[in-house]
Amino acid sequence: MKLSSILSLVLFLSLSFNGHSQKSFEEELGFIFTKAKYLLETNRYENAIKELNSIIKKDPEFNDALFHRARAKYEVGAFAGAKKDLSNYIGYKGISKDVVILSADIEYAMDNKEAAINS
Repeated sequence: MKLSSILSLVLFLSLSFNGHSQKSFEEELGFIFTKAKYLLETNRYENAIKELNSIIKKDPEFNDALFHRARAKYEVGAFAGAKKDLSNYIGYKGISKDVVILSADIEYAMDNKEAAINS
């Protein structure tokens, strides 16, 4: 077998396995994210935060995980953590109506009335 054929085969196999592992990684995160969203919807915020932590540790930009963790932290009264997550989320994704609303809620809860009104 020629060297070029061997190299082509090795390249093909490495790309095949890499694509499979990437898909598995995204599927794993998708499963955890679905679980976290369910926990949020059923008001189990502490458990949702744990699941979102594992996602964010692997990929902080995955499916707005930072925004959802900020929401969960807001619900449990961890306002400083919620504010930090929201700030990080804005750095990745920018500002949206939902971000502004949550930001105002967090500022109001932290007794920063002027910042809440300005949001």
